[in-house]
Amino acid sequence: MRARWGKREPQGYYPVSILLTAEQYEGLRRLVDEGRYKNFSEALRAAVDAFLERFEGREARNESEMPEMREEDETKLS
Repeated sequence: MRARWGKREPQGYYPVSILLTAEQYEGLRRLVDEGRYKNFSEALRAAVDAFLERFEGREARNESEMPEMREEDETKLS
């Protein structure tokens, strides 16, 4: 895949552009400067992974609760 500016991206990665607040930028910069991440891209991928895991976990919990909720709804309607 080629980015618009002609730089070749590593296979399996897609360029994304985002706008950050000053606080978000400084927080990411601090994590990189402290050596917790090699660069911004690595830090942002970790953040996206954590977000997806949290969201998908919440979604899975909601799906497992659905049969119980249906039973409660049917009881209320009777």
